[in-house]
Amino acid sequence: MKRITVALDDEELYQALKMYAAQEGRTLREVINEALELWVEAKEDAEDAAFAEAAMQEQGESIPWEDAKPALSRVEGKEMWDYIH
Repeated sequence: MKRITVALDDEELYQALKMYAAQEGRTLREVINEALELWVEAKEDAEDAAFAEAAMQEQGESIPWEDAKPALSRVEGKEMWDYIH
């Protein structure tokens, strides 16, 4: 486990974090970890979308990332077996 110190300049944000954590029976550490994981996932999704869009434009085709994402997630998940057989 790595430790960091987070200094929040926004008192309202801090109070909101405390309130939501308490409502869910979670610690601030858990809430902040989840928020950071979601932020990183969103950044990765945006990068993947940009890469997919650029690749499709090279091929002369383009579909919205939101249409392609479910198919790609199936390839990464349990349904991968369906593609092998």
